[in-house]
Amino acid sequence: MTAVDTLPPSDGRPELLVLRAIKLGDLLVAVPALHALRRAFPDHRISLATTAWLAPVVELLPEVDVHLAQHGLDHSIGAPAGVVDVAVNLHGVGPESSDLVAALGAQRVIGHADPAHGYDGPTWPDDVHERERWARLLVWHGIPADPDDVGIARPATPPAVDGAAVVHVGAFHGARHWPTDRFSEVVRGLRERGLDVVLTGGADDVVRAAAVAEAAGLPPGAVLAGTLDLQAFAGVIAAARLVVTVDTGAAHLASAYGIPSVVVFGPAPPEAWGPPASGPHVVLTDASVRRGDVFAEDPDPALLAIGPDDVLAAVDGLGVGAGAGAGAGGAGTGSGPGVPPRCDRGHRRSVASGPGGPDLPGAHEEAHVFEAANIRDWIGLPVVDEADDKVGTLESIYYDTATSDPAFGAVTTGMVGFQKLLFVPLAGAVVAPKHLRVAYPKKLVKDAPTIPTDGELDASLEPGVFQHYGIEYRTGSGGERRLGRR
Repeated sequence: MTAVDTLPPSDGRPELLVLRAIKLGDLLVAVPALHALRRAFPDHRISLATTAWLAPVVELLPEVDVHLAQHGLDHSIGAPAGVVDVAVNLHGVGPESSDLVAALGAQRVIGHADPAHGYDGPTWPDDVHERERWARLLVWHGIPADPDDVGIARPATPPAVDGAAVVHVGAFHGARHWPTDRFSEVVRGLRERGLDVVLTGGADDVVRAAAVAEAAGLPPGAVLAGTLDLQAFAGVIAAARLVVTVDTGAAHLASAYGIPSVVVFGPAPPEAWGPPASGPHVVLTDASVRRGDVFAEDPDPALLAIGPDDVLAAVDGLGVGAGAGAGAGGAGTGSGPGVPPRCDRGHRRSVASGPGGPDLPGAHEEAHVFEAANIRDWIGLPVVDEADDKVGTLESIYYDTATSDPAFGAVTTGMVGFQKLLFVPLAGAVVAPKHLRVAYPKKLVKDAPTIPTDGELDASLEPGVFQHYGIEYRTGSGGERRLGRR
């Protein structure tokens, strides 16, 4: 898709325009909102005003019909006033982006509260994940959105490399530059585990990549830094067995394609920019020493607190060695050595972790069939479906009144303020240290009967819950209800 400077002539559909003019990672965290907008406005032509050089990736967003080149916020959006039906500000809440959106003269504006222009919306939330920020915004405006709905299309062109461990050595600023000698040690460790390794990065990262390759004994052909356009880069990530990177667009692409990743965070908090908790991703950082200056020229201490051994232990926990079975992106699904021990410095953190502490689960680690006696230990932890897509959070257990066995889980789902409880059978479910995996697809579970979060399943609703999953429903011999919450 080529970025154009002005909105093309109408194709007969009403116009919806989205402003999100930043970098690759910033675009990818807005993907769940774009998915939601397409579902809510199926008959609109959707134009995305974003940075022109992102065109190869914008082409992978089927929701977008037109890519408007938006070179920052210091010039107007290339659409005549009064032409746009719905304008969406996914950029920010400051006067620069608000003025640009207001100048479109749209019939409807979706954004945060903008008193200066008289637009209604929620107040800007601090300390939330960027994906959740934009999903919450749409929910406030009556548009259902799932912040974990991060998938994008795969490039049509075959990848330059298939099934490799991709080590991305680049970053825009020095604050995210993990030392090259540490990258080299990681590369050696990956090769010892039987993985083919390639090095990626931008044109400015060629020297760093070459230094890593030389120290690690990689052949020159393994250095892809500076040789790939954005779509070819996305293709390599989509076909990877594993991605090791600092907090960059490479990490967000790994999330978009469900590729196992180990992400070393420095100045930016993973709570705001980390991968989905339900995916096969591990975050490593040390928040206690984080300086937080994303534009600094020297590496952030939170980044330097992570060593090569930490990264390789996380890789082992994900089970993606050469002997592992095939899973998403060719990743292992649990044949690896399992969960590595906690780091004694306390700086290892998994985004997928629940309230139990900073272990390294990963959505594809070895799972164990639960026993009835301990299933309650998973209350408050994530529930994922058979494909490891997050469904929600386990709120309570409903037991079979005849056998006292756990029968259904009540799962909290939806955005804050719009949450509900739905029910999923526990037959065939398995557990990992930090999540419960049920044996049903997310779409089926999401369509299950629901009750309010402060409610309890009424006996009259029980047959519908069983019927939804094709399970025979029988009351007790005396007509007793089938399920009871404990």
